[in-house]
Amino acid sequence: MDFLVQLKKNNLLLFLMNKHEWLLAEGRKVVKPYIDEESIDRNGRYALAFVIGGYWSVLIKWVSEGAIESPEELALIVKSTYRK
Repeated sequence: MDFLVQLKKNNLLLFLMNKHEWLLAEGRKVVKPYIDEESIDRNGRYALAFVIGGYWSVLIKWVSEGAIESPEELALIVKSTYRK
């Protein structure tokens, strides 16, 4: 948590988000032979960007408000926003 607070104070969270996005894209290349081609098409890239943006917005909000909820509680909050 302290690490994230320091990144936020120094306006560096964006760099971490960019690295996270890159790692997810690299991971998709690794699993490409095992997943449906349609899930990695142009629309899939936009969907991935949308999810990453939401994830990082929640993370920044959580850090900004003092990370009151535990990571497990935060995961449940985020999970409850998605429908199956």
